[in-house]
Amino acid sequence: AEEEARKKAEAERIAAEKAEPERKRAEEERKRAEEAERKKAEKARKKAEEAERKKAEAERIAAEKAEAEERKREEEERKKAEAERKKADKERKKAEEEARKKAEAERIAAEKAEPERKRAEEERKRAEEAERKKAEKARKKAEEAERKKAEAERIAAEKAEAEERKREEEERKKAEAERKKADKERKKAEEEARK
Repeated sequence: AEEEARKKAEAERIAAEKAEPERKRAEEERKRAEEAERKKAEKARKKAEEAERKKAEAERIAAEKAEAEERKREEEERKKAEAERKKADKERKKAEEEARKKAEAERIAAEKAEPERKRAEEERKRAEEAERKKAEKARKKAEEAERKKAEAERIAAEKAEAEERKREEEERKKAEAERKKADKERKKAEEEARK
């Protein structure tokens, strides 16, 4: 039994010695594989980091570009607004100047027209006064003509009345004379008849 045990142990030792190079090779193989895996993982990590760095860099550049474009757009809008403000200011000043010139021209024209206006006003007043005097004269003339007509009519009426009275008196006298004559002839006839 001891011999068997010794033989078994010897066989295991020999087997172990035989297996040692294989174990070492397997160990080295495992280490190499681990190293390869580590390097692969390191490479992948670095690649991922590089990709992340490039992505971040690209995003930074894009953000800077977008920011620069935004600044450029803002600057262009500011310049455009400034140009429009200047244009509006220029137009406003031009309109103000034109309005001022127009007002000045109107003032000068009014000043020039003032003597003419006064002359026309005086002319109008003179014409009105002349017309008033003419109308007053015509009214007085018409009143005088009316008065003379009324006076002539009154005189004519008085004259006609006097003539009417004279005619009536003459007819009365004539009638009286004829009555007396007839009375005288009647008495004479009666006297002759009585004789």
